[in-house]
Amino acid sequence: MVESHAAGRAQGVLACKREPDLAKIRRNFVVLTEPDGRVYRVVEKPRHPRTDLKGCGIYLFDLAFFDAVRRTPRTAMRNEYEITDAIQIFIDDGYRVESAEVVKEDVNVSFPADLLELNLRMLERANEPNWFGASVEVEPGALLERTVVMDGASVAAGSALTECLLFPGAKVPSGKVAHRTIFTSESEIRCAGGELS
Repeated sequence: MVESHAAGRAQGVLACKREPDLAKIRRNFVVLTEPDGRVYRVVEKPRHPRTDLKGCGIYLFDLAFFDAVRRTPRTAMRNEYEITDAIQIFIDDGYRVESAEVVKEDVNVSFPADLLELNLRMLERANEPNWFGASVEVEPGALLERTVVMDGASVAAGSALTECLLFPGAKVPSGKVAHRTIFTSESEIRCAGGELS
């Protein structure tokens, strides 16, 4: 991205990746390009993505981009400013924006299940069956598999947790059986394959 920008070919560069999962593209934005990599359109949360090139939320722009940001209107549906609207204004103003397929893996942490998935990926990369923070209490007879237990959390005897995430201070009661669940000090959030259940 830096090389492309430094060479003066483009006033903006978008980090992208090829994404085979259309649901993941629908939660982000799609990048439409010319054969030379020049971006001509970006579409926020497309219902029907026309390509598998997903924008990953990492950008590099000239200072002129801030003029496009100042002219970006709020969205009608959510009353928010979308960076993709500012990017499209920048493109429509005639600035060259290029895509750069530099992202190998990304996670959009929008939902609790995304946070759980991110922690499970990090656990896998560490090649550990479980991960424990400081001052964790796991009573004898509790079974944990692929579970992340943060500082000060506790798991009582007779509990069986698989692919779970315990926030700091969370307390899992005796006999609790859970799969793909996030425990906080106030609640339990059951997650199933990227969606809440």
